[in-house]
Amino acid sequence: MLKINNKEFAYNLYPDQSALFKLETWNLTTPIQISWQFENNEELVILQLLVAHLHEHGRKDIILKMPYIPYARHDRAPSEHDVLLLKHFSSIINGLNLERLDVLDPHSSVSQNLFDRIHIEQPTRMIEHVMTELAKKDNIPITLFFPDEGAMKRYGSVYKQKYCFGIKKRDWDTGEILGLELAGHTHKISGHPILIIDDICSAGGTFHYAAQELKKRGAGNIYLWVTHCEETIHNGRLLMDNSLIEHIYTTNSLKRTPHKKITEVHII
Repeated sequence: MLKINNKEFAYNLYPDQSALFKLETWNLTTPIQISWQFENNEELVILQLLVAHLHEHGRKDIILKMPYIPYARHDRAPSEHDVLLLKHFSSIINGLNLERLDVLDPHSSVSQNLFDRIHIEQPTRMIEHVMTELAKKDNIPITLFFPDEGAMKRYGSVYKQKYCFGIKKRDWDTGEILGLELAGHTHKISGHPILIIDDICSAGGTFHYAAQELKKRGAGNIYLWVTHCEETIHNGRLLMDNSLIEHIYTTNSLKRTPHKKITEVHII
């Protein structure tokens, strides 16, 4: 979904599926903020057409609020047959000649370096709020767990407490997770509630396996924070009644079907 100055931007499609929209540019405030709650690739074309129209009418003061970076996972090409889609996507966004690009919790440093005039917000305060509420709920300090070394590097230095992390064993040909080894201050697992922290959740296999290993070590209630939660979470095991994940906290950076086990922070 696209918004202009917090109002949903509506458009129609011709029978051939090309876009049709109208927009009065004279009454738009300065600067113009376009917000993108990513849902599909069609929105990228609409965004390009919309910005081109604004530029044509002399509006250069455009800020794009894009909390979730599409193609963020495509930040490396292990073989010559892999396409570095993030690089090509960033070229498209850079070509819009925006005044500023606002993103939330990018997946990697590659994402940060590819975009022009990027402003990065971290979810630190959102996570701290969740930690405070969970500490009240369980009446005991919560232990932080990062499911892989990437998450540990992103968040581990932010919070002034000891934490645990996972070392994933993965089949890189299939993407299948073969196992998870726990490391760090593992003595803080038994008897403690756990908050797993990461940036993106798809079906949630990583978090399911992490919860299994944490329970083997005697963990209490297990919660999950992911900054960006995809619709495909409904295809995995995290939302089942017998899931080892008690509750999930996230933002509404992506369009997703609501669920009783998911609490959203509204940012867009």
